[in-house]
Amino acid sequence: MAFGDIVQRAEGANTDENSLTVAYGVTPAPGNLLVAIQMTGATSCDLVTSGGNNWTSAVHWQNTTELDAARVWWRIAGASEAMSVTATPSALDENGLLLLEIEGPWESSPIDQTTNPGRQAGGGSSYSVGTSGTTAQADEVAVAAVYTRNAGNNGTSWTQTFGGHASSTVSSANKSISAATKLLTATGTVETTYTMSQAAVAQGGLVTFKKQAAAGGTERHQTRRMIQAGGFF
Repeated sequence: MAFGDIVQRAEGANTDENSLTVAYGVTPAPGNLLVAIQMTGATSCDLVTSGGNNWTSAVHWQNTTELDAARVWWRIAGASEAMSVTATPSALDENGLLLLEIEGPWESSPIDQTTNPGRQAGGGSSYSVGTSGTTAQADEVAVAAVYTRNAGNNGTSWTQTFGGHASSTVSSANKSISAATKLLTATGTVETTYTMSQAAVAQGGLVTFKKQAAAGGTERHQTRRMIQAGGFF
């Protein structure tokens, strides 16, 4: 597999619970980027853990009108990484969780750019995640996510070639979160617009993650794995 490829993904949702656990299909490879995209009907996405290891928050989108939230978390997989990931909201409510494992190598602190354009009222059928600042380097991966207050909102498309690496929607009883990725190969700003299958209140944004810089002109290589399991790319 090449840098930025989706190795595997997993997803799940529940209703009126104070936690949600989702498991990868196989143990993530050390050095790969793990991304957890969490939504909740509570006011805050408080914590994601795996095997006792905490994740780091990249961006937290809070809807202060309807009082719900979504967040993108990340960590670099360690040796014998746990397969199960648990998300805990600030209160008992609906929950959704989408997990990605993305092929490296990655910087130890990989976050570069984030966007958070805010809540959009329910009259529109598309949502722009905003335009990022200029990326620090050519080789990065962008992860975009849009949270909607409509469980039937599976979405129809992402602009700017997002979604070629991964596109997924997780729905609980009354809410959905959709995500897509894009491999970046040049510096510049990043943006995409998500077209919804039906108008809904929406909120979201994007995060870009940096590839590890070449050491002495030679890129560090990882063992490439090709995993084939249902439901990922």
